Amino acid sequence: MKKKLNLCFKARRTYIHGTDIFNTLLKMMPKDKEPSKLLFSIHKSFHTQPIVIDRAVKNEEILFAFKAMYNDEMMQLYGIDSKEQVTCRYDYDEKQIVSLCDFSVDQKELTLEHASGYSFIENIVAMNKHLLQTLFSPSNKKWFFTKLQMYHFPSDTKLPLSVAYRSDFNKTLFKSDILSGEKKKSVGSIYFNLVQDES
Repeated sequence: MKKKLNLCFKARRTYIHGTDIFNTLLKMMPKDKEPSKLLFSIHKSFHTQPIVIDRAVKNEEILFAFKAMYNDEMMQLYGIDSKEQVTCRYDYDEKQIVSLCDFSVDQKELTLEHASGYSFIENIVAMNKHLLQTLFSPSNKKWFFTKLQMYHFPSDTKLPLSVAYRSDFNKTLFKSDILSGEKKKSVGSIYFNLVQDES
């Protein structure tokens, strides 16, 4: 398989956002069944249209990877660069998501109680970014969504939806758990990188 995507920039960003990649890849998965596990990782920031393939290539060529387990079968998709420029942009208000959330200082946790109108991945990425910005205030640094690991498929998640900071590696890679429903069932983890702001 080889398919070029047609994605747009999100709000004022000048790179393709991980949430748009994830949502697009989800639509390419089988419609009649849901995976038991899912791993999505972004290997590098990019600002051109990606091509999705279903075979492994050299690591330095991979922009992102998407792996989903269906029973005993693993489906794998990879992104490579098409060199084609992105020519569109659309509005996105992550503050709207954050405004619907409650912050727990003790639990280091942000919780969305009501539907925001945005997708699962848009919710948790906006929530986790705000959570980390609240807990840590590094100067001249930016947060980037890097990886999503799900033990249950996104459609299984229920409100309230929470992200809770758990750990970091050398203050560069930060892990938060994703909690679903009133019982706060752990359904996965989301990872952000903290990088130097060169803008």
